[in-house]
Amino acid sequence: MTISHVSPTTYAASALRQVLVGPVTGRLWIDLLVLAVLSAVTLWFAGSRMQWKAN
Repeated sequence: MTISHVSPTTYAASALRQVLVGPVTGRLWIDLLVLAVLSAVTLWFAGSRMQWKAN
């Protein structure tokens, strides 16, 4: 397994390539799903690490 499998830029480039150059395949949905999951995990991790002050 290479590091590119967890890099969002790989999936973003693949999705853009399909939309702009074509052909659009089922791979587009996989790219978008992976981007959504990586975004959710990143936001969850950042939110769990922030120090929130309760006033």
